Amino acid sequence: MALHLMREDDQFEVCDKDLPGIPDGDPEVFYTLRKLTPGKHRAILKGHTKPEFQKGVGRVDKTDGFAAMDDIVDHVIVSWRGVLIGGQPAPCTRELKLDGLDLDRKKALVDRAGMNEIAREPERRAESFQAPA
Repeated sequence: MALHLMREDDQFEVCDKDLPGIPDGDPEVFYTLRKLTPGKHRAILKGHTKPEFQKGVGRVDKTDGFAAMDDIVDHVIVSWRGVLIGGQPAPCTRELKLDGLDLDRKKALVDRAGMNEIAREPERRAESFQAPA
C-alpha cells in the first residue's frame, strides 16, 4: 500500500461520532478539516510569540497559547454539516468555531487534523537518534 502524503491545502471529512474522546458524538454531524502541517503550526505560534524582558534572565520569548490555539482551530475547521443554532444550520464562522464548540471537540478536531502528529515529532526524533558507539 502506498503512503499518502497530505499537503496543507488538502481537506478531508470526519464524522462527529468518530472523534476520539467524544462519547456522545452525533452521526449526522460532519466536519471538513484542513491538514495542520508542522510549518503552519510553527507560523501560527510565531505570530503569537513576542519577546519579553525578564529581570535577571534577559530576553524571553512568550507565546500566547490561547490565541494560538484559537487560530489553529479556525484554520483546521473549514466547514461543517449538521451543526444547528436555533434549529437552523449554523454558519461555520470563526466565532461559532471558537465559542460554539466544546473544548473536547475542538481538541479532537485539531488532533485529527494533525496536531497529534506534530506533538509526537520530538519523541520520534529522540527515538531515531542513535548515540555514537
